Amino acid sequence: MPNPEIEDITITKCPKACSEAGCVISGKFYCAHPAKGGLQHDAAHDLAAHDRVAQARKIVGLDRPPLKRDQEPQQQEAPAQ
Repeated sequence: MPNPEIEDITITKCPKACSEAGCVISGKFYCAHPAKGGLQHDAAHDLAAHDRVAQARKIVGLDRPPLKRDQEPQQQEAPAQ
């Protein structure tokens, strides 16, 4: 379910609901804005936090399709010499 507290996020500004006391995206004391830092390792199993990051990424235009479990990451080609 989308979090209405995240809807006013921009590519450069955090949601108004964020403060010195915490971030509405991470749900913790650190900023998880997708263009500023993202989630830290302690949120690896926090599915709600991952959902909030995905919502924020979509709003600011940084969303990408999820990687399917059986799909290999695409390798970037080396620049031509």
